[in-house]
Amino acid sequence: MKAIVLTYDRNAILTDHMIACYRDLWPGHPFIFRIPYQNPDRCSPAIDLEYRKTPGDIKNTVLQLLVDLPDDEWIYWCIDDRYPVFLDTVALCHFMQLLERESDNSFSGLLCCRAATMQRENQLTGFSCQRWEITLLERKNYFRIWVHQFVRVKVIRNLFLGFPDVIARAGLMDPMKNSLIRPSDHNLYVTEQDHAHFEESSIKGVLTERCMTSLMDRGFEIPEWFQNQTVPNPDLG
Repeated sequence: MKAIVLTYDRNAILTDHMIACYRDLWPGHPFIFRIPYQNPDRCSPAIDLEYRKTPGDIKNTVLQLLVDLPDDEWIYWCIDDRYPVFLDTVALCHFMQLLERESDNSFSGLLCCRAATMQRENQLTGFSCQRWEITLLERKNYFRIWVHQFVRVKVIRNLFLGFPDVIARAGLMDPMKNSLIRPSDHNLYVTEQDHAHFEESSIKGVLTERCMTSLMDRGFEIPEWFQNQTVPNPDLG
């Protein structure tokens, strides 16, 4: 399965760290990480990596990463501003196999982490269903779309087509997404139970405390843009 990574050359270390976390937590993971680049020096070939040269702007970077993928294909959406700290790999592998056989094209996204705000009723429609003998809760609009999740290509493509051509900084996409109306046939769900947990890598360009620790524990060189500052990690779940 293609794992679509939103990143920039400047953040290469955060992408490499995120992928290292997947390799550690899920040995033999089923993903091919499709990574955008502008500078070919950034590319480090590996069996689970696929690099795509893209424009420098956010919107066209994502659209270019998806350009050859059909709308109904399932992908794993994983921006580099998150990294996994726990993965129920048995459950995730099972879900992935089921999704790839899913014939209902309106079933368009599965988040396997009941992240902090996903506990709130205002993030959910109130509709739930039993699928594959588990309980799934329907999400409102694009809430928690930045957390790593299984999703059909059309969901991410439609989201970014709705954004303006010029996005001054990535943080602006969060309020932008809240003003967009998700198509009625792009239904997004979250599992009632947690099967994964993630942490934020950085906030407003500053490394989080736990990401800093994780980078050091894994032997990564601390990025040049780090200036002896960290911020506390929010509770993502």
